[in-house]
Amino acid sequence: MRRFVSFIALTFLILAVDWTTKLQATSFEGYHSLRFNSWFTIDYVENPGIAFGIPFGGWGQIVVSVVLLLILLAYALTKLDFNQTSVKIFMALILGGALGNLIDRISFGVVRDFIGIGSWPLFNFADAAIVIGIILFLYHSYRYPYE
Repeated sequence: MRRFVSFIALTFLILAVDWTTKLQATSFEGYHSLRFNSWFTIDYVENPGIAFGIPFGGWGQIVVSVVLLLILLAYALTKLDFNQTSVKIFMALILGGALGNLIDRISFGVVRDFIGIGSWPLFNFADAAIVIGIILFLYHSYRYPYE
């Protein structure tokens, strides 16, 4: 259990940052976007779909999210070495981000997105954490192949 303490703490830190940034972003609802320069904006939207706004809503989406999350956790707990710091970091990024968006879906029926970079679709901190976590996981898998 001791090897999971920092993983759990980091997961909750990511979840807290996601929740805090989403609360701040809701203050932009109904206002024009905040443009920092030609490629970075803050613009609050509610995303009822899945990745990139692809429509797939309702409870089916929540069930699919929970099932995927449970599969990820089962894989991680049986196949990954949580004594490695890199494993704790990428798993906390993925889990914290997934929980952040899942809480949004359950609480609001949508995911709150607000970060705009270039012409990329709006996203949030949880989305960024998930993508970074997956990239780190892929790097880790390439660097340390599992048997």
